[in-house]
Amino acid sequence: MNAFLTPLEVNQLTGAARAKKQVAWLREHSIPFIHDGNRVIVYHSHVKLVAEGRPPNFSSGPNWSAIK
Repeated sequence: MNAFLTPLEVNQLTGAARAKKQVAWLREHSIPFIHDGNRVIVYHSHVKLVAEGRPPNFSSGPNWSAIK
């Protein structure tokens, strides 16, 4: 299995053929994605986490204040 959804899978997931509507649907459902202007790129793992009720966590970097 590929790490990313195919364009058809993104279409089936969002119910939309156009990237603008796909992006809106993904944002509404808190599914992370990359929109490079032409394509909407979504990881399979992100969809799975959201479907399981566990939204993906993204780190903004190390917690330097925790280092003593």
